[in-house]
Amino acid sequence: YPSIKKFIVQDLPETREAAESFIKSKGLTDRVEFEAQDFFKPQQRKGKYVFVLQRVLHDWSTEDGAKMLRHIHDVLNEDSCILVIDTVIQSAVSSSSNPEFTKSLLALNKNAYQPVPPPPFVPVDFGEASRIHHQINVALTALCNSFERTLPQLTEMVELAGLKIKKVNATRGWASITEVVPA
Repeated sequence: YPSIKKFIVQDLPETREAAESFIKSKGLTDRVEFEAQDFFKPQQRKGKYVFVLQRVLHDWSTEDGAKMLRHIHDVLNEDSCILVIDTVIQSAVSSSSNPEFTKSLLALNKNAYQPVPPPPFVPVDFGEASRIHHQINVALTALCNSFERTLPQLTEMVELAGLKIKKVNATRGWASITEVVPA
């Protein structure tokens, strides 16, 4: 993307040496800059930025993820946004654009019993395409005490930070790109 003049990579101060060495090895020192930043401290960048969180939020609780997002929210302007690049687990039997999907997942995520509507259809492949995401989720939970989120779970985290999901873009790969903006 030659039209993008500068990328700023933020990470903990102790990663500076490794990050700058990597940036230099790729010949990107004129376009990529390292900046020390802790997710749990106020964001130092203000202005027109696109903040990208890739494979970050699934490592944290809903409350901690909301805290990270809140620090970014506090510096966003009307031209800024957050892109969350991560897996959004979807039901193996429905499309997220179907209202029944959202109703069904919201009912499942409540802590009280209520009837859950049946899925609107069973796909031709019986959900095989989304099975790997659920397998990875089990492994993440068992090995790292972290997890992938469903759309309602991601929405809850985003709303706790005073933000809203503008759009979820599916990709051909493992991730979705979720555009998050001020509420």
